[in-house]
Amino acid sequence: GVGWSYLPSAATASPGLWRNRERFIASRKEFMAGLRDDVEADKKEKAEVQKQIDQADKLLKTEKQESKKLQVTIESRFHFSSELQRMSTICRVASNGGAVSTGAYCLTKGSPEAIARLITSKPAWYDATYRSMAEKGQRVLALAYRRLDADPGAARAYGQKPRDASESEMTFAGFISFKCETRKDTMLVIKALQDSKHKCIMLTGDAPLTALSVAQEVGICDF
Repeated sequence: GVGWSYLPSAATASPGLWRNRERFIASRKEFMAGLRDDVEADKKEKAEVQKQIDQADKLLKTEKQESKKLQVTIESRFHFSSELQRMSTICRVASNGGAVSTGAYCLTKGSPEAIARLITSKPAWYDATYRSMAEKGQRVLALAYRRLDADPGAARAYGQKPRDASESEMTFAGFISFKCETRKDTMLVIKALQDSKHKCIMLTGDAPLTALSVAQEVGICDF
């Protein structure tokens, strides 16, 4: 899978789940602080918790060292627009080798239809793939990026320009999809309302194919 950590105070993301490990260590230390040294069972548990903390600390040091190889810092944001169906961040990327080059980048997510209009090359399987996921009731987002400049410092200037200056000639980066399960009793409630001569409709901001799948699942429509 893809694992990244985000540090809000620095608006910086880096590879690895080291933030989760930091939280785990903090929670273990908090738990250990409540154990008593004069209680034998607590003393044994305290020793076990300390082993967990020591092991996690070693892993954390390695993960944080690895995370320094790639740092993505948000310089500015173009917030989500329902009209444009997308949002973007202008970022400074610092890379110590690897597949990603250092520079100023625009990172964008949005509806597959919106992103398709921004990318320079659309894979032949693009439309069929996102439609297939949407037909299964999944919420699908498309991802794209553009390297704006080799100098990371250029990100500030791009953040002050109109978003169209960055959100164009982009490279498709993939899809992400989410499945939000309906409540188990939803279909029973819908049926009860329909049996009592109530007309059931659905108001949603989801894509049409996603909405249709959910409507079929809960019994609002049957085609």
